[in-house]
Amino acid sequence: GWYWRRGTLEIRLIELANNRVRGTQRWPIKSSALTSEAAARRALDQADAILKKELRQTLIGFAAGTERK
Repeated sequence: GWYWRRGTLEIRLIELANNRVRGTQRWPIKSSALTSEAAARRALDQADAILKKELRQTLIGFAAGTERK
């Protein structure tokens, strides 16, 4: 009786003036729980934690030209 949620969180910075992708970063998301709702909530919590921890440095890397794909 376990429910699993899997996905990928992707951030892409696009320069609108010339439609150039300045950088892309992906993180895998995987969660499990005894109910579907709890598994979904855990996946969203994991995405939130990743963004709080890594978004700033990722965007700085895009601006500095050290983009990660």
